[in-house]
Amino acid sequence: MCSEGSLYERFNEDKSSKLVYESFNLKANYTQKNRISHLIFIPINGLLESDTKCEFYNDIVDFFNQTLIGLNKLHKKSRVFPYPIFLNLDKEGYEIYNLENILELLKNETQLLLTIHVIAHGEPSNFDLIDVGVDSISCIDLGKQISNILEKIAWGSKVITFHFHTCDSASTRKKNSQTIVEHTFIGKFWNVLNRKGYKIITIGYPGLYRSLKGGSGNAVVEFKGMTFERSKAEIKIETDGNVIIPDLKQSRGGKRNLSSGNVSR
Repeated sequence: MCSEGSLYERFNEDKSSKLVYESFNLKANYTQKNRISHLIFIPINGLLESDTKCEFYNDIVDFFNQTLIGLNKLHKKSRVFPYPIFLNLDKEGYEIYNLENILELLKNETQLLLTIHVIAHGEPSNFDLIDVGVDSISCIDLGKQISNILEKIAWGSKVITFHFHTCDSASTRKKNSQTIVEHTFIGKFWNVLNRKGYKIITIGYPGLYRSLKGGSGNAVVEFKGMTFERSKAEIKIETDGNVIIPDLKQSRGGKRNLSSGNVSR
């Protein structure tokens, strides 16, 4: 993780330093006119200070761009919000980029189901954490903060999907339904919100998640020496706690395998 910065916006003579939200060319006073079903969410305070020379942080900026390209190819472009959403962004004119505020706008949508695509780095030494370069958050803390937001805006019983585009978000020693629900990042996060009565679907991955370069918008998952196209490696916890686990058995030759599993997006 890169060094932490200030929570307050201030003048800084070091031009390599900027506030997180400034890395994404957000439009002030932006008005969303189309109906939205996909958000890209960065679980961080957008007013944290970042070091633009930090490769770990810059990965997140590139990660957002690649994820946006991929979603626009998979879904109707007008249904994908074109900017990142932050856990917090308390700045006049930029209210729509705050998770609470945009969920308030979307809560009355009755036909389109919402998927929130979470982008961050997984922590190889602690699967309960995700990291965005200048800050990190645990599955429990993230679940509690989102639960508080949903309660505050009276989200109700509408289904919401959280798709974690992160390494090891569904990693555990045993690949069975119980251990995934009880011991993985997506499982612990799901439990926090499920206990509050929210209808939640979570999606994650059991290994290294890697966006492909070159503007393709594609991603792969590397697991036990094998490489899988992202959708073939998705592990999903449905609203009722049912877990969908793809078949990722390693072949004897250890060849690239893009056909294992049958998990829908």
